Parts: sequence; C-alpha cells; structure tokens
Amino acid sequence: MIITVGIGLVLPALPAFLVGATAAQVRLDVGLSETALGAMVAVLFVASALSAPLTGRLADRRGARFTITVGTVLSFAALSGIGLYVRNWLELAILMACAGVGLAFVDPGLNRLVASWVPDRRKGVVFGIKEASIPLATMAAGFAVPAIAMTAGWRWAFAVGVIPFVAVMLLLAAGGAGPWRPQPDSPSSQSGIDGSTAQPAGLRASSPTVLLLAVGAALASMAATGISVFLTDSAVAIGMSQAHGGILLGVASIAGVVVRIGSGALADRRPGAAGRLMPWMLAIGSVTMLLGATGTALLFGLGTVGALAGGWGWTALFFLTLVRSAPGRPGAVAGVGLSGLTAGNALGPIVFGSVAQSVSFSAAWLLAAVATGLAAATIWCGCRLLAKATRTTGVATRRTEVEPPRG
Repeated sequence: MIITVGIGLVLPALPAFLVGATAAQVRLDVGLSETALGAMVAVLFVASALSAPLTGRLADRRGARFTITVGTVLSFAALSGIGLYVRNWLELAILMACAGVGLAFVDPGLNRLVASWVPDRRKGVVFGIKEASIPLATMAAGFAVPAIAMTAGWRWAFAVGVIPFVAVMLLLAAGGAGPWRPQPDSPSSQSGIDGSTAQPAGLRASSPTVLLLAVGAALASMAATGISVFLTDSAVAIGMSQAHGGILLGVASIAGVVVRIGSGALADRRPGAAGRLMPWMLAIGSVTMLLGATGTALLFGLGTVGALAGGWGWTALFFLTLVRSAPGRPGAVAGVGLSGLTAGNALGPIVFGSVAQSVSFSAAWLLAAVATGLAAATIWCGCRLLAKATRTTGVATRRTEVEPPRG
C-alpha cells in the first residue's frame, strides 16, 4: 500500500510538467506562445478542479481502488495521446482536460486509502510520501529534457509515463489499494478515538474553514505551479541553457521530496505541528522566490530550490490537516482541498506566462512571491479557525492502529 501511495500521483502529474519542461520545443511544434502554453496547462487543472468535489465523494462511496484505477488509466491515455498524436492546440487542450479528470480521480482515491488504512501516528509521513509523487514527476520531467527531449525529440520524453503506469496497475492488481468497495468493517468507518464504533464525521466539506484553507492552497499552488511550468524558460531568459534549466528543475524537485516527507514525519511526532508549519514554509518560499526574481544565476538556483521545497513542500501537511478534521468523510473534504490546489494550478501557468510575456520573467517571479506571502497569511487564519472548530466538534485526532493492506 505504501508503494501505491508513493508513486500514485507521478503519472497524473506528468502531463502538466512534461509539457512545461519541454515548453520551448512544444511551442515551436504546436505553434503556441508562452501565454497559450500556460493556458493549455491550465486546462488540465481546471478540469481537475471542477471534477474533484464529485470524485472525492465517489472515492468515499466506491473506495480507493476503483478511483485510483480509473484515474490512472485516464492519465496514461492522455499522456500517450499527447506524445503520439497532438498536432494543434485543440487536440492538446482535449487531452490535457482528460489528464485533469484522471488527476481528480487518483488524488482523492489516495487520500481515502491513507485515511482508511494508515494508523494516525503514521499518517503524516505517508501523506508526505504521497505528495512526494509531485516533485518526483517534476524531477522526471526535468531530467527528461537533457536525456530524451534534447536528443530524440520532445514526444519521446512522454514515453517515461509507461513506467509509473505499469507499476501502479501491477500494484492495484496485487491488492495494493484495498478492496474495490469500502468494507463495512473498515477502520475508517468504525474506530473512534477510544476504539469505539462511533466516529465523528467532523467538518463538512463545504464548511467556511475548509473553504478558507482551499483558498490559501489556491494562492500558494498558483505561484509554485507557474514557476515549475516555466522554470526552463526562466532559466533560458537569464542566460542558462535549456538542459541546465531541466537539471535545475530535477535537483530542486529532490529537495521537494525530502521536505514533504520530512515535514509529514515531524507532524506525526508533534501533534498540532502541521498547522504551525504550513504558514512558515510558505513564508520561506515567498522570500526565496524573491531571490529567484533577481535574475542572477546563483540566486535563481536558490530561489528555485526554495520555491519547490518551501513554497510547494506543504501539501502533505495540508491533506493531513483536512483528513484529520473530517475522519468520517476524508474523500469529500480532500476533494474540496484538491479543488483549491488545482484551481491555483490552473491560474498559475496563465498568470505567470502572461506576465513573463508582457513584462519579464523577473516580474513573474516577483508576483509569485507576493501570492505565496498572501497564501501564508490565509493558511495561518484557516488553521486557527480549524483548531477552534476541532475543539468545538470534538473530532478525534488519534486513531486506533490497524494493519494496512498488502502492497
């Protein structure tokens, strides 16, 4: 099960970041400007944002294995179609929308899987492993530029999606995501704080507190996604080569993996740490993005690492916080959180690409820093309200340990 969680989001995230990493070649081949390319990436996240509330509830009803399977197949079909068939913007937009729906299926399914089968004292690190899939996808996209795209062409770079697709499907076949439907005696439906059968449902997915957290996530992800999608173009703008930009994206993604897992592990050891860590991580990300706006190669490198580690390393804590606030409906509340994230992901490439094209890449980085600072303040307010609501409703913060499924 841990392996399924760890690689589950790699494939759904690849279409956006592969298109971004190979942006210079894709724009020439398909005939797109920076703004238009940002819009194509935004299509994926808009489709995901619109679908996530529905697929989140579906994950609660049908179970993790069903939603992960459907989303993985959709994501692979979209990735293959982009690499093999895309010749114009309309075909690219349709396939990116398909990839967005795939992401909307997989992410709530994985959240449901963690909420149902992972003991509470380990949820933070497992969510960190899950969210590490995203920087793993950006790392794969970054290293694919010098290794494949610059030699065999950008379309061949999309063949890397075969590896996570085969791995996830084999894990699902081996039972690495539990049963096809939630079981009546599953941990998510029976164990409360004291092991009793009555577990509080917690906050509703439509509560103002959850919506405020989703707004903060939208602001933060808007900044981080815009930077990651246009990182190679930003590097070229300050005099670096496209290959060096891809390598920098890969290296910064490794830092993102470490931070997501490490912050999740810390949240397991110190109850309540998640709500305190998120605003600080975003504040650090905002400052380092200012360094990236200077246009100096060294500071640009530091800004890139800070953007992907601090400014984008908080998502494991975000989903951990949401799932703990609503143990009776983890898929639904995580679906709303995902809508916030993907809405920001949709705006990020459009806004970043438009500012970069009309003003400069430095101005786009500066705007990303401001958005991340606002996100830090919003998340801080949301976490304070959530702590108050949790005390009022008596939502359990600890869960009875269970034996996870195989895989």
